[in-house]
Amino acid sequence: MTRRTLLVLGVVLGALTISLILLNQNDDNASGDRAVFAPGLKAIANDASQISIVRSGTDDVTAVRSEGGTWELSSKGNYPADVGKLGQLISDLVDARILEEKTSNPENYARLSVADPGEDGAGTLVTVDAAGESYSVILGEPARGETRYAREPDNATSYLIDKNPAAPESASDWLVANIVDISSDRVARISIVHDDGESIRVEKSDGTQSDFVIGDIPEGRELSYATIGNEIAGALADLELADVRKAADAPAETMVQFDTWDGLRLKVDAITDNETTWLSFAAAPTGEDAQAADEIAALNTRLSGWQYQVSDYKKDQLVRRWEDILKAEDPPEEAETAD
Repeated sequence: MTRRTLLVLGVVLGALTISLILLNQNDDNASGDRAVFAPGLKAIANDASQISIVRSGTDDVTAVRSEGGTWELSSKGNYPADVGKLGQLISDLVDARILEEKTSNPENYARLSVADPGEDGAGTLVTVDAAGESYSVILGEPARGETRYAREPDNATSYLIDKNPAAPESASDWLVANIVDISSDRVARISIVHDDGESIRVEKSDGTQSDFVIGDIPEGRELSYATIGNEIAGALADLELADVRKAADAPAETMVQFDTWDGLRLKVDAITDNETTWLSFAAAPTGEDAQAADEIAALNTRLSGWQYQVSDYKKDQLVRRWEDILKAEDPPEEAETAD
């Protein structure tokens, strides 16, 4: 099994065998005499089965641990959640110590953004459920340095704590971001075919060639610059999602195919829905001697059944048309008129 395959499978297993076991936590005396801010959370954190995040003006986020150990976002079709971010949030809350006691007057909560959800000056409500127990905390504004204001909903007193737990605003920010990571030096050829028949072919003759060549350039036209094929070939390098959804049944408007030197063929279909481009992925071997069988299986297991929104820059590389990569045509010369 190749190192590349191990890396791919590592991402998959990391998303499937998640726990929020909080290792190397500070002991009760690690921060001198400072009191623990959320002792009730520490008691249940390792058994957490659901984490919900409520912030005014944004969609609620609910991450649930499945029977198989996967942490998934219910609002995103149970797509795998980024357990690094979830774990860091809970770990920071568990380790947080009280630096200062702040206001206990509800009229002053808004100044620190520690009011209850739905009220003016509401903070971010984080709730952890575990084995029939539940614990909540309201995160307010970040303060000086790596500190933050916070309050327990059932406690009138707010505090300045010595941690600044991160709680991304968008549900998409809690997802496992990586889709694929195929560097351009693995790529042998690319084809882009649009549903109106327009097509572009990008390739190298061998792996030692420095730049990709674009074939069948329309007669009388020139590429906008000679190495533009390299950008297209790099579209799958460190490709991350901006959003994800369950795959919709719709015909592809653009079909892209990447073939690698080691036998991986990755097909990328693009559709437009309400002005948003969604991409679906399917992996296959280029031939019987493909060396990437394990990688192909892992990619299909992880990506099948989903459609992804990516950055505009990456999307644009994948759905290129000739007019996107050719120099503008010179305007026709006007005929001289007689005086």
